[in-house]
Amino acid sequence: MNKFTQTFRQQHLESLYQKEKEQYCYDTFRKIAFLSFIITLIRLISFARQENVVGILITSSILSILILMYVLILKFCSSGAIFCMAFINNMLILLQINDQQGTNQFILGTNLAIAHTTILLIIDYKLAVINIFFQTTFKLLIAGLFDTQTDTCSVVLSILCPLCFISIISTIDKQRRLLFLSNNQGNDWHQLLPSVISDPFVLFSFDHNRMSFKYKNSSKIDRFPYCNQELSQEDNFKQFFRLQHISEVSIEQFILNRIEKQSKFFDLNQFTLRPNQYDSVDFEETNILLAELYHLDDTFLIVLEQSKQKALYIESTKDNLINLIGQHQQLVHNFLKKQASLINMSLQNESSRVQLLYQLKLHHLYFSGKYKISNSFSQANKYFETVNIDFKNVFLAIISLFEKAYSGINIQFDCTDSRFDVVHYKDMSQDFIIQLLQMSLRKTTRDQSSKTRILLHTKSEILFVQIICLNSYILLENLNKNLVIRLYLKLHSPESEIRLSDNGIKIQLYKDVSQLKSLNKFQEYN
Repeated sequence: MNKFTQTFRQQHLESLYQKEKEQYCYDTFRKIAFLSFIITLIRLISFARQENVVGILITSSILSILILMYVLILKFCSSGAIFCMAFINNMLILLQINDQQGTNQFILGTNLAIAHTTILLIIDYKLAVINIFFQTTFKLLIAGLFDTQTDTCSVVLSILCPLCFISIISTIDKQRRLLFLSNNQGNDWHQLLPSVISDPFVLFSFDHNRMSFKYKNSSKIDRFPYCNQELSQEDNFKQFFRLQHISEVSIEQFILNRIEKQSKFFDLNQFTLRPNQYDSVDFEETNILLAELYHLDDTFLIVLEQSKQKALYIESTKDNLINLIGQHQQLVHNFLKKQASLINMSLQNESSRVQLLYQLKLHHLYFSGKYKISNSFSQANKYFETVNIDFKNVFLAIISLFEKAYSGINIQFDCTDSRFDVVHYKDMSQDFIIQLLQMSLRKTTRDQSSKTRILLHTKSEILFVQIICLNSYILLENLNKNLVIRLYLKLHSPESEIRLSDNGIKIQLYKDVSQLKSLNKFQEYN
């Protein structure tokens, strides 16, 4: 802080202080304006009785200016209150002119001295210094013009007294600024609490003047009972404060009772929150920490302990992870077991070796598709490349592979056009079709005479894949559980699930996903 100008070196602190000062001046402006109005009105009556025309004109002008400033400040420009009070302080000097009665001058001078001092203590320090300098100069000029007998002692005192007064208001302003700085630093530590306390909490204080609690800060307050994300933080605080009970009384009344009985500077206790049996709101029984600090302000901190919930969550996550690792190990084991079986069969039977090699290839492609999605759910649309393919040719090529690998495959493939050009993510269409055919043949072809019919047609920008087969409901359920198919639908379909229609299973796919990819990048950028 600059010791000469009494201003903070940090611009944001000075702005906050001036804003608080403006609000304080605005609150006291009405009192100063009312006091000045009364003094001026009485002075006007006094001049009227003396038939002092000059005095009447001066006081009438001051009275009009006071009324005008009062209206302007209260209705239009509250920030100008501090400058208006400085202006009033200077105008009051004119009230001492043209009075013929010495006694009145003595009484008026005393009253105006009180008014001057009050205003100078309220307004800004730098503005007060300027006013003191101006008033001292102006009073000495008036004394020189209207009183020819002004002695040297009075002139010296008129200079020394303002200097002493400037020293006093400098000390007072410095203390005010230090108090403001202390309070502001107190607010700063309030803002640091969310980075220190990971659990949900609410910080509040008790105002003894207004006999009410004041919300200060909070974190994750919507996790408290009776709170939700739709309400503001302060409204959630009021909800929790008045609806939650401890020892059969609301938390508000509970803390009021503790304030009346408080005997320590600081206290920390743990309490248990239980659902109210007469309330529809239900929540798990949980503990809270209540910290009480009885200082300049009675400050309270309520922390919702979530250590038990965190422990349960970590345990659940561990179990899920172990389960997923087990599934992965089982998948690898099944893959290797199947590969070994096919290799042994091809070595033992030379006549079916080619067919077994095709089965080996299909088996490899099937499991390869499953392994690709191990880290794809969150990042596939960022890293996968889109390619232009003929969906019909890919379908026919994979059907041909199945027919070479397995004898007795009965698939009828129909389409409405000669080409079905699509823009899809690279290799994903192949993986999708392999999973689709593998599950269709596995779940539906129990009777060699049964036929699986696949229809391909387009409408506008949508490609339709329709499957007509036996056991459609069983196939539909298993298709929607398959992770490869779910990922493919997520990136290529307007629907998140495959649906069953009157004509069998129907799958909808976008013909061009490159535009969707561009849209996703635009949304991420914004």
